[in-house]
Amino acid sequence: MGKTSFQGPVYGAKSLLWAVHRDNQLPAANDTTTVTLAQVRVPAYEDWFVTEFKAFRGSSGSTAVTTTYTLTDDSTTVATLATASSVAGLMLSTTPAADAGEYEGVRVVANSTLAITLGHGGSSAAISSDVTCWVYGYVRYVDSTRAV
Repeated sequence: MGKTSFQGPVYGAKSLLWAVHRDNQLPAANDTTTVTLAQVRVPAYEDWFVTEFKAFRGSSGSTAVTTTYTLTDDSTTVATLATASSVAGLMLSTTPAADAGEYEGVRVVANSTLAITLGHGGSSAAISSDVTCWVYGYVRYVDSTRAV
């Protein structure tokens, strides 16, 4: 069990909470919108504490455009990864700042929706494919008799 300053028990060590992989090219060429790679709902009996967000892009893109990977909790940004690199096989990683009063991690409460989005600013050259994202952290059990 990891070191915690949480107000409830944390079970298990820091581990993979969620992973996403997409083979197809996203977003489409010249598309200025941000594309949602995937979404997941946090179970009603758990709070998640996100401690790390990673993204891998297998394809190369354009160095003239910044590709952005964003982890959101009900539309609130938890972590962002951005690169202007055209390197194929690029791995990015970030550790979000801990919530006030917490030793480590951003709290995502039960029944929240986590989403991972990808944007490239409308470039026709910065298309991403073979994208994998990982969200790491701790899980805290939410007792049904305790107010959340």
